[in-house]
Amino acid sequence: SFGAGSTLNLSAGTFTASGASGISGAGQFRVSGGTANLAGLVNLTGNHTFSGGTANLTGAYFCTNNTLTISSGTVNFNGTGLVEPETVTLSGGNLSGSQKVTVPGQMTWSGGTMSGGGTTVIPSGATLTINNGSDVYLTSRTLDNRGSAYWTGARWIAFNGSVITNEP
Repeated sequence: SFGAGSTLNLSAGTFTASGASGISGAGQFRVSGGTANLAGLVNLTGNHTFSGGTANLTGAYFCTNNTLTISSGTVNFNGTGLVEPETVTLSGGNLSGSQKVTVPGQMTWSGGTMSGGGTTVIPSGATLTINNGSDVYLTSRTLDNRGSAYWTGARWIAFNGSVITNEP
């Protein structure tokens, strides 16, 4: 268990946690390099930051009521938990996987890719801001906007086998 103020930082090499493993507590979670294969419980209530490497989240991964930041690397959300951070910042790297990612507060997309067979949901009352100084990519993923969306970027959104739904 990781207490408030602590950070689990996976930064190099390969880290593998079996389906029977459990990582929990009030600490923060960071993957900054290497490869993290996490098949068990990951339920840290602090901020989650992905700034390098590859994170394969195939177990009960929970990210709720906190901040999720992806600036580099690849995060594969393929688990059974709940991915519902209050705030998401995608400035680089790849938000990927088959799992649904719901952002009830604010999502800022300024770089990088959303991919995989899953869905990114911006619920009613939430805001998506696309402020891209470089091209961003939506590949084989659904972006379901039920809230407010603002595109203030100067570059392209490239689509490849993907869907954007803009609901009332």
